[in-house]
Amino acid sequence: MTDGSDAAPSPKPPLSEWETLAALHTQLEAELFSLNKAVLLNALALAGVTHVIVTFDGFGDSGQIEECRSRGR
Repeated sequence: MTDGSDAAPSPKPPLSEWETLAALHTQLEAELFSLNKAVLLNALALAGVTHVIVTFDGFGDSGQIEECRSRGR
């Protein structure tokens, strides 16, 4: 007995393509974080800021910054 279906299953992208894109995303995210960190710290140093104090309220995936203070030279 046959199932009577002549339709071929729809093609799916290979998992390796997804893994390649995920690895590229992770690499780009790390590079961008590094660049942004360098630019931010440089800007703070040029402005004479030596300390930044951030008050955070929340935990896990939820929460927000309540207050941000800075001290300079």
